[in-house]
Amino acid sequence: MMPLRHAWRSLTPSVLQCNIHRMATPTRELIELRLPGVSLAAFVSQRRRAGVGWRLLADEVTELTGVTVSFATLRRWFPDAPKRKPLRPTPHRFIPKQDIPA
Repeated sequence: MMPLRHAWRSLTPSVLQCNIHRMATPTRELIELRLPGVSLAAFVSQRRRAGVGWRLLADEVTELTGVTVSFATLRRWFPDAPKRKPLRPTPHRFIPKQDIPA
């Protein structure tokens, strides 16, 4: 039979890998408290669907709450966040004029 300490060591990495992003950190709790009127999860979801990238999103959270957070931290906290809305290409600025009958 395997000693308990070896079994514990073999289980620890997988448990940490599965649950590390779901645990509330003091930083995340502080952001939740300072974010006006909406949860951080709802804010991230709404902004991602609007086409905002992770870096700009991190800047917005920092500006709104005063708590510095990196884009990588937000991505780790919300691995199941909606994909960024694809941006449409800008139309060509030289649109041909339509012929107007005389």
